[in-house]
Amino acid sequence: MNLNSGQTKGKTVATLNKAKNPTYSMTLRLDERMADELESVAFILNLSKAGFIRRSIVRAIRHAHQFELPGSNERLVKADIL
Repeated sequence: MNLNSGQTKGKTVATLNKAKNPTYSMTLRLDERMADELESVAFILNLSKAGFIRRSIVRAIRHAHQFELPGSNERLVKADIL
């Protein structure tokens, strides 16, 4: 859900709207060194940590489809959303 805030008669109101696309959330447990590196790289690339993780997952999935999965050419068509 997205949290939208707006003003109504001088009052700030927060409303929840359903996300347009279904979302999936997970907990990611990182050791301290990896968490520090994640934060550093995300900062350098001007991304949020979550944005960097999403981008990395998309690239890993694309790589798997191209190079690691059997019948990857057929799957590439299905993976166009990536």
